[in-house]
Formats: sequence, C-alpha cells, structure tokens
Amino acid sequence: QVWLDTRDEFTLEEMLIAIAVGSANDASVAVAEYIAGTEENFVKMMNAKAEELGATNTNFLNSHGLHEDNHYTSPADMAKIAKYALSFPKLLELTSIKHYTFREQPKELILNNTNKLLWRYPGTDGLKTGTTSQALRNLVATVVKDNLRLIAVVMGVDQTGGHFSETIKLFNWGFAQFKYKQLFSEGQIVTSTQVSKGKTQNIPLVTTTKIGTVVSKDKDDVSIEPIIKVPSYVSAPIEKGEKIGVVEVLLDGKIINTVDLYASDSVEKASLFNIINRTFKNVFCY
Repeated sequence: QVWLDTRDEFTLEEMLIAIAVGSANDASVAVAEYIAGTEENFVKMMNAKAEELGATNTNFLNSHGLHEDNHYTSPADMAKIAKYALSFPKLLELTSIKHYTFREQPKELILNNTNKLLWRYPGTDGLKTGTTSQALRNLVATVVKDNLRLIAVVMGVDQTGGHFSETIKLFNWGFAQFKYKQLFSEGQIVTSTQVSKGKTQNIPLVTTTKIGTVVSKDKDDVSIEPIIKVPSYVSAPIEKGEKIGVVEVLLDGKIINTVDLYASDSVEKASLFNIINRTFKNVFCY
C-alpha cells in the first residue's frame, strides 16, 4: 500500500503508477471508487468485462486481488485479460517503470517495481505480480523481441522467486518455437485511394498497428497474404484518422485477422472553381 490519507490528492496517473509499480491495494480501491462511485460498482464492471472477453473461469469480488473465498481466476483467463489490456499503449508505459517516487513529504516513499523480470529478462515491459498466502506467488508477464510479443501466466508458485524463473522458461520456449512474420509496420502507408471533390485527388491509407502473424519456426512454407479492401474513391471532406478500408490477413488461405486502414491526412472539399479548373486542365492535357 501507499498509506493514502483522506486529505491526499493525487492524479489518476500517479495512482495507476502506485498500482502498477508498487502493488498498492489502497490505490486500487481509490481508483475503483473514482471511476465507478463505489468499489462494488467497479467490481461489477470488472466481471462484465471479463465475461465479454471470454474469461469464463473468473469471478472478481474486489479491485485489488486480496483473498476472498469466491474470488478466483485461471491462467488462461488472465492471458485473455492481459491481451486485451495490451491494446492500451499507456499500460506498458506504467508497468515498465522500475522505480518511482510516489511522495517526498512528510516521509519519502519510493516504489520499486515488484516485477523483477524488468531487470532479469531483456524486453520485459509488464505486467503484474500478485502474492497472497492462499494463492502463493503469481505473475502475468509480457516481453517483446524481434517483433514477437509473448504473454506468460504463472500461478501458485511456493518457491521464492519461482514465479520469475518459471516465466523465464516459458519465454525461452516461446522464442525458440515461434517467430513473427510482418506484412506492414505501424504507421506504414499500405495503399491509397482516389478522392472525389477534394483539394487533393488521392489519399494514402495507413495502419495504426503492425500487421502480420505469429508462425512456427519449423514451418518455412507457410503462406501469409494480405487482402486490401478499400473503396475505389471516397468523397471529401475527409478527416485525418478516418477509417477508409481494411486489410485481411490470410494464413494458408484462411482469414485470421482484419485490420482497419485510416486516412493519413485530412482532405478539404474543393471549391467549385477548383473543380472546374481541374476539369479544364484534364480535358486539355488529354
């Protein structure tokens, strides 16, 4: 905990850091109450999201994870929740912090991240430890190397530091068995389409995430193909970041993922004079 007082004032980000870095149970309750009014309401939100994600072997009774008889989850469910959590880039910014000065007065409180893999396993940037006398030592961790991100979940380890050593074994196995085949990088222009009645006649389309898939290292003959689906033209005005099309990723002929494509810039609608002038030039240039 970070020994919160009713007179304390911290930003939401500071409280999230206290949770992510210092496992602050009191901060967890404070954030739950801030978001949902009461911790009970927040727990309802947690369970609703777990159900939405297909975490069918999970039932939350509190926001912090301390033991209650009917408060439970499974490694598979934690992996599903972790995968969803990684869709928020801010998360890794917080969980990768090694040390953080939470307060300087009246007594300095420096938080040291409980996830020791941040020091021991290069590429580790999350996620969270959890330890109670009933559940023992637990870790949901994630690491990235050579564009491949792995999630590992280890639960119920009795040995001191065992949740870290067992996670390292899983990471080593994962990187030995799998690789990431990339089709497009984050922010890359994938294609373009024509613009009708715009100040410019063409708009590049980009992806906001890398596009590819994980494949086994022992399968060199695997076929990965992108199918780009965009309209032949779009009408101005167009806002930067507006969804225009999609890329379907096919693995051996089967669709395994669909990723949105977005306008790389805004395009204003052309004036009548611009349209007439452009038409005039096209006719005479031809």
